[in-house]
Amino acid sequence: MKVLFVQNIEGIAGSEKYFWQLLPALKKEGVDVAFLCVYKKKHKQIAQTFCDYLIQKDIPVYRIETKSYLSLGLLAKIKKLLRQH
Repeated sequence: MKVLFVQNIEGIAGSEKYFWQLLPALKKEGVDVAFLCVYKKKHKQIAQTFCDYLIQKDIPVYRIETKSYLSLGLLAKIKKLLRQH
């Protein structure tokens, strides 16, 4: 089973720390997991820190920078990513 987790990253708190634990555990159980990090330009460094941790745990990470979390452009980028993978 393939599972793509999608999260907007503006900080590293509850749900982000949960993903840090959940994704490696699911991978260990044989689930094909990946993570899509959606972030705004002003949160790029925080998103990078978050993604680097997952990459160290051998979790595939995809990134999309957006100006708005509620945009058709973002939806199109996510759709394209899904088709590619």
